[in-house]
Amino acid sequence: MGAEAPGVVPFHRPARSHPEPVPREPIEVAGPPSVPTGTQWSWLQLLLPVVGSLGMLGFALVYRNAVFLMVAGGIAGLTVVIWVGIRVQQVREARRNRRKAAARYRAYLTEQDERLAGIASLQRRALERLNPDVDRIWALVRARRGLWERRRGDADFLEVRIGLGDVPLASALRLDLGSNPLAEHEPDLLAEARDLVERHRMLRMAPVTIPAAALGSLAVVGDPAAARRLVQAMLCHMVAFHAPDDLRIVATFRPEREEEWGWMKWLPHTRGSAVAAPEEAARHAVELATDPADLEVVLAQIVRPRLDLLERLKDSGPQADPVSFQQVVVVIDGYEPTGPLGRLAVVEELLTRGRDIGVLLVTLVEDADSVPSS
Repeated sequence: MGAEAPGVVPFHRPARSHPEPVPREPIEVAGPPSVPTGTQWSWLQLLLPVVGSLGMLGFALVYRNAVFLMVAGGIAGLTVVIWVGIRVQQVREARRNRRKAAARYRAYLTEQDERLAGIASLQRRALERLNPDVDRIWALVRARRGLWERRRGDADFLEVRIGLGDVPLASALRLDLGSNPLAEHEPDLLAEARDLVERHRMLRMAPVTIPAAALGSLAVVGDPAAARRLVQAMLCHMVAFHAPDDLRIVATFRPEREEEWGWMKWLPHTRGSAVAAPEEAARHAVELATDPADLEVVLAQIVRPRLDLLERLKDSGPQADPVSFQQVVVVIDGYEPTGPLGRLAVVEELLTRGRDIGVLLVTLVEDADSVPSS
């Protein structure tokens, strides 16, 4: 911007600074250990040594040898005791191993919890840095921190905050339970793993944005006062982070609403660079219209040259260089499909071709029946 014109403050846009990058690689949380099957014991396994011992006992009875009889009975009893002891030891060992595996898996879940919490914190800080609340924007503008930092080639160009809500974690998260549908996992550990994944799958009450540059039409439906506050917050976000060279704003509203929209006349983004005739320069220097005829003049000067250029590029064939338009946002407060604004041919054209020529049409309507359709 030059310093020659009165009231113009020169501002040099420095190279853009970005927040710390957020990891975006998918994360798989390993599933919990399976329930151990253990060794299946049967009383038949005890019968074999017992039967052998009983055979010795029977042999002793036949020969009526008291010493041999006591030895045979002792061996039979000792066989049963040893079998029971081995069984108890194996059960205890299995339980001990199960507790150790559960402790190791819970330690693993704790590590994953800390890792995911770190990613979520990093992502939240990045979202707040790039998409601050509207109450913070004026302070950022005055300090010139991030002012007009987004360029047309940026991935987040015209990505606009619309409020708070649930936002997916930057790193896609899933619980890996393997491919065997018959596998039975430890129920308590499985519940803890699923709770971990569900807690970190989404960021709660984080800034929610929409890719406004990819839209051709956006309708804000509901209470008029609330709709105006939302659209005005979106516009503040747009003009704070996008330079007038990249973003142009046109708005129309009823005369009685001028107090609510008049602040936009101070924005460099609402000052058109061309008018139909010199005598209309003062009238259209600020592209805020309260009359449908004024809006039609301004939009015609934007839409018609762009459509003509697209037709010429189409005739040039696939070898033609792609064109990058200055993004235009057109706000219509009080749109009615059957009203004067809804019947404008240029508005109807924007509903069908707006995205192709870099124009976003934002309409404020009170009910879903009034939402414009192409």
